[in-house]
Amino acid sequence: MKPKLLRRTLPMLKIFLMMWSTMIPMIKYGKKSCGQFMKEMGFKNEFLQHFLEKIYSDENFSAIAFLMMLSLFKDNNAGYPAGGSLNFALRILNKYQKLGGTLSAGKRVKKILIEDGKAVGVELDDDQLSGSG
Repeated sequence: MKPKLLRRTLPMLKIFLMMWSTMIPMIKYGKKSCGQFMKEMGFKNEFLQHFLEKIYSDENFSAIAFLMMLSLFKDNNAGYPAGGSLNFALRILNKYQKLGGTLSAGKRVKKILIEDGKAVGVELDDDQLSGSG
């Protein structure tokens, strides 16, 4: 896709019209939490309703995120790493450490240190500073 300034009105209108069908659920469910969505579904199976409400009833979890997740599973376009995510996390950690980063496991961040609008370090609960700040 071309940069925004190089796009023409007609091609952009075509793209918008192609995406219109996806906008209807966005408008309908965009401001609903997953908990609200689950309550409105009116499941006949009480076990299923209870199960889904317990897992997805967080008011901070968007109904749109839930619906997108389901659509990805339906299209076999989502899943989890075979054997778990540990190897994935370890590869990220190894790369981070090779770039000079350090991991402080089991510690809480008290404050993110910002300089010139960029995060440069953290202050931990034990007042230890980490990073270049």
